[in-house]
Amino acid sequence: MSIINIGVVGCGHWGPNHVRVFSQLKESRVVACADLDPKRLEAIREQHPQVNVFQDYQEMLKTAAVDAVVVAAPTR
Repeated sequence: MSIINIGVVGCGHWGPNHVRVFSQLKESRVVACADLDPKRLEAIREQHPQVNVFQDYQEMLKTAAVDAVVVAAPTR
């Protein structure tokens, strides 16, 4: 089985949890995250330095080689 490269859009409440869980699975690898807030991206970069971060999700989709995307939208 090949490894699935994951991108995460939204790094607020649930996004970092998706990054953590997918990073722990041997079948997947988080390669990129996108969020409008640079502070959230910095927190991801500090905990997961191997993940590329983007403020524009469209740029992430153009640049990063992702096989699947998680959209972590606000729960409200």
